[in-house]
Amino acid sequence: MKSTEKHALEDELEYYKQFTSFAEIGASEIIEELLRNSNLGGFLGPKENLIETKRNDYETLRRYGLSYEDILSPLEVISERAVGKYLEEHPNKASGISELYLDDNYHPVSDNEIKRSGFLSEILERMFKKPEEHSNAVYHITIRRLQDAHCPWSNLPEAPEELAKLRCQYTTRPNYEISVENLKNHNSFRFNMLTLHLIKEHKFFEGSYSSFGHQIHLSIKNYYRVEPESIIRTLCLKSNR
Repeated sequence: MKSTEKHALEDELEYYKQFTSFAEIGASEIIEELLRNSNLGGFLGPKENLIETKRNDYETLRRYGLSYEDILSPLEVISERAVGKYLEEHPNKASGISELYLDDNYHPVSDNEIKRSGFLSEILERMFKKPEEHSNAVYHITIRRLQDAHCPWSNLPEAPEELAKLRCQYTTRPNYEISVENLKNHNSFRFNMLTLHLIKEHKFFEGSYSSFGHQIHLSIKNYYRVEPESIIRTLCLKSNR
């Protein structure tokens, strides 16, 4: 093999290692079937390719000069705040909805601050041209309980060894859906705790379509898919590179 061809191959292999692995590429068809046939509703459309889907999302991050960690860091903080608020308000309930407001550093904003920034304050300010103290709230967060969920990679068989290495330990756990709205630019997105795991451990934001209609080849929009670009725009993430 010529030196230039060897370097080109090495570069290509390094590129794919950013979002997948050789073992996963080799087992991609098996994983795709698990994703499509999950009893949670299907994580991948009938005609979608796992590796290609992951590659496209990686390219989106790269276009913005961001890494997976740049995306995950704020999501982990937001989810910690949101789940904590939910458990505080619903300690003994399996279902319910909670909400909270966060500033641009993802710190909670008190209810009193929210009230000062309400509609009446804005009217009074316009009438009397007297600046009022406004809330520092940037993000409106709502959270609700979903059914318990497990990672589809945890369904991989324990043999052969190649598949066992890919088997995930994220078994059935409580799941919560968190909606994030930016009150300044009005962008929004939603994610859940399983989604957070899929991004962190598998570099997978889910497919654009669900496979409820897999057997009859229907294309159904995937409600749980998280668009990387929606996260970036809502959280106003900037590259530090």
